[in-house]
Amino acid sequence: MLIFRDKTYDVVKKFVLVLIPSSSFLYFGFSQLFDLPSVVLVLGTLAFISTILGLLLDFSSTMYKKSDSAYDGQLLVTTPLDGQKHLSLQLDAYLEELEQKESITFKVNHQDVLVEEGL
Repeated sequence: MLIFRDKTYDVVKKFVLVLIPSSSFLYFGFSQLFDLPSVVLVLGTLAFISTILGLLLDFSSTMYKKSDSAYDGQLLVTTPLDGQKHLSLQLDAYLEELEQKESITFKVNHQDVLVEEGL
């Protein structure tokens, strides 16, 4: 399963969204001014590289969202016999780690089975 680490993902994303398009634009512009060679070959190569990296980023993002790595824990929703829902948090990290983050994300997990009160 191909999931880029956070920093790698950010670097590749910046490369695909900013560096390759701006390089393509600059090469095209300068090729018109200074008669640079192989414009179609250079722009085609950059488009190919950008497309492949974009596909890898999309695949990595999809796999990340499907995995539990995207979450900091779970919000467990249970319904005891009295019918009143109970919510509890299950953390996958230490509190000290969570407080350093700008935001945290929890996966909501509904337990379909009714549980007896006191369990």
